[in-house]
Amino acid sequence: MNKKILVSIFVIGILALAMGWGTYSYFSDTETSTGNVFQAGTIDLAVNDENPWTSKMFTFTDVKPCEDLTPFIINITNVGNNPGNLSFTISYVEKDKEVPADFEFPFNMTADGFASLVYIKAAEYRYGEPGYVGSWHDDLPGMVSKMDDNGDGKVSIYEYKKHCPVPFDDTPPYDPFKAGAWIAYKITLHLGDSLDPWAVGGKIVIGIEDNRPQADGIEITFSATLVQLP
Repeated sequence: MNKKILVSIFVIGILALAMGWGTYSYFSDTETSTGNVFQAGTIDLAVNDENPWTSKMFTFTDVKPCEDLTPFIINITNVGNNPGNLSFTISYVEKDKEVPADFEFPFNMTADGFASLVYIKAAEYRYGEPGYVGSWHDDLPGMVSKMDDNGDGKVSIYEYKKHCPVPFDDTPPYDPFKAGAWIAYKITLHLGDSLDPWAVGGKIVIGIEDNRPQADGIEITFSATLVQLP
């Protein structure tokens, strides 16, 4: 009996000792790193120093056939911190001139019909350096020929719209538009080169009955889009 009591007391003592161990802990050391940042980059375009871009590029009224219009400049800057593929899109809607009700015209062209008479005569560009250093026709003949559906050597606003979005560079290796970079395009539009009967020595021929472009017009929306590289 006494032996069993001693054994019980010994077992209880061991359990008590084990429970006592649980009240102690090992040495420890914790180091903490702060200020770690997970932040997405930015894709952002400024056009003509506007961000967002809200102003009109041009307003041409009373345009005559065979007339070169005053060149306008689009200055595009990548103010984000990621490079990307830059492309351009043109859309338009009909915007006919208001005329007296009793003044009738033989024809009234659709927006597409009028846009097919307006072509981009010159699209020069430069990259961050003084002076224009290139042009579509000289440096990007492949892009021009892809958009020239009727093979007349010109790109009309109608043809341009059909091929939108148009890359700013379609020549391998497709240089990305880098962060902090800028491109300035100097664009000249021309009306009526396809209206050959209108012009004799650069002057309008009196009596030509094809008066379709009279009072017709389009309102153009131009968009630039930068898509981040994968």
